[in-house]
Amino acid sequence: MHVYLTTNLDRYKLSHFPDNLEIPPRIGERVYIKQEYQKHYRDQQLPTELEVTMVNWTSHGIMVELWYTQTAFKSAKLNNINLF
Repeated sequence: MHVYLTTNLDRYKLSHFPDNLEIPPRIGERVYIKQEYQKHYRDQQLPTELEVTMVNWTSHGIMVELWYTQTAFKSAKLNNINLF
């Protein structure tokens, strides 16, 4: 069964996340941006990891929803960084 990562955050491209996950991450775990794109996100002051907020099992595969961690969200707010 294939694991599909999804997010509705416009500033993130799903192709920048791992595409070969054999085991779906669980809610609360984190998924990191691929190493070759980390500098790009750091330069934009965006988190390089997103947290799994939902896992849906379907007949076509496993859909994993990603979102900012609470720590990253609070830190960005304190530093006047717009994550959206």
